Amino acid sequence: MNNARLQELERSVSGIAKKVLGAVPIVTSWSAKEIHAELARLGQNVERQVVDGCLYSLKSSGLIREEGPGQFSRVQAKEKTAAAPTDAACVLIDDVPPAAKRDALDELADCAAKVRDLGYAAKALAERIEGVALRVAEDTQRIAADGQKLQQLRDLLKSVT
Repeated sequence: MNNARLQELERSVSGIAKKVLGAVPIVTSWSAKEIHAELARLGQNVERQVVDGCLYSLKSSGLIREEGPGQFSRVQAKEKTAAAPTDAACVLIDDVPPAAKRDALDELADCAAKVRDLGYAAKALAERIEGVALRVAEDTQRIAADGQKLQQLRDLLKSVT
């Protein structure tokens, strides 16, 4: 993406999404939890669900990319350079990006962090479901009580007539 297009997209982003975009690193990739922590460090009080929504919209607009599951980094503007023709069959092993050469322990730590994030999200969703279930139970009890009152009123009207 060229620099003009990148600037145009950044201008069209909402205020909160601009704050989230400012917290997304360019060189490395961070999880949504790390981005949320960076926003808190910068004094921005943004809810986690809002950060997740902003990350999704920034990703769909092309301003950030998802390097791995739940790992985000900013898109850099590409400079226009004359590309030298390369032979696809002559790619060397040394040309493998550093991310592919990562230590197995680092990769396991990243996987564990992602699973932990999923656990937090599952816990939050379970709490939300419980809240809705309690409201439904209260509504059901209220409706049952109203139904009893209605039946009593019907019985009273039948006895009067």
